[in-house]
Amino acid sequence: MSEENEIEVTVEGLKHQVSLREKLHRLLGNPDFKDLVLESYIQNEAVRITKMLGDPAMRANQRAFDSSIDELKAIGMFDNHLRSIEQLGNYAEDQLQAYEEMQRKQDFEEDGE
Repeated sequence: MSEENEIEVTVEGLKHQVSLREKLHRLLGNPDFKDLVLESYIQNEAVRITKMLGDPAMRANQRAFDSSIDELKAIGMFDNHLRSIEQLGNYAEDQLQAYEEMQRKQDFEEDGE
């Protein structure tokens, strides 16, 4: 693959990351998503499961205990996934801006010759 093709693939990947972040922002602005996912699932369900884990009957049932731990892990992983979309999108946007600035400087230098 030529250097130009590699750059094009990288730029497209960066644009995709920015696009995913924009989609996430639209979801985060949706009241239903906020209610069903952020509040009901990520916050409230995690609290409910954590409280259940303190119940002696739950600790006595290893299978139920392990299942609840797995549920908490899943909630945490999903939350981390949403956060990583935001972070990667921010990084990608910064990289695209730096690339575009470099392109402008290169074009200016070529025009000045």
